[in-house]
Amino acid sequence: MGALNCAEHIQPLTKYMMYNKGEQIHVASSPSFSVYRGMATALGPEANTAVSLVYAVEGQTFVLARPGERDPARPHALQRARHPVPGTHQRLPRRPCAYTEDLDVSGSYTRVSGYQRTQAALDEGLDFTAIFDGTDMVAVGALAALREADLSVPADVSLVGFDDVPFATDLTPALTTVRVPYEELAGTAVRLALEREKSLADDHVVLSTQLVIRQSVRSPSGHRVDRARRSS
Repeated sequence: MGALNCAEHIQPLTKYMMYNKGEQIHVASSPSFSVYRGMATALGPEANTAVSLVYAVEGQTFVLARPGERDPARPHALQRARHPVPGTHQRLPRRPCAYTEDLDVSGSYTRVSGYQRTQAALDEGLDFTAIFDGTDMVAVGALAALREADLSVPADVSLVGFDDVPFATDLTPALTTVRVPYEELAGTAVRLALEREKSLADDHVVLSTQLVIRQSVRSPSGHRVDRARRSS
């Protein structure tokens, strides 16, 4: 049993890593049914269904995926995904930093995007001590851009990913990331699907993630200062 989320289904390394595990049932999670409605026209039920079909053929596995739009009468199921940024804003006042809109950069969940967004931030002279990427694959691209700029991780900039894919421990330095319980997620999804006929209750299960601290982060006070002076 396995699971991937959204754009991870079109990332070759991530897909082939899951294929290699020999999964027999795959849970395809795609928030774009309503989260990005009106903002990203390329995302929607048709695209998600097509990607799920390709995954089933390539991986020779059964794929559980939503084929259509979510019922508007049940908006709570996507509440956390609709407003991820405000939740982050609420936590920032507890830390010695403030939210800076210029540092909140969006992009696709690919290595190329991570590289380009990081390179652009450096070219614009944005002042930052850390990068938190949406996926580990994006973090790989950010790492490449930082190295090209002669910046060290974590001496100059800390780097954090999301997913904890297997290659995260093989990077140099090993990547600090957020581990998603994909196996538990897949097992829970299958269990709820099989038990749906026995129970009419609308089960809503929240699984926790785990911060995995490795060698790509350090305290901001330990970072080398004045990158502009170093590059001049």
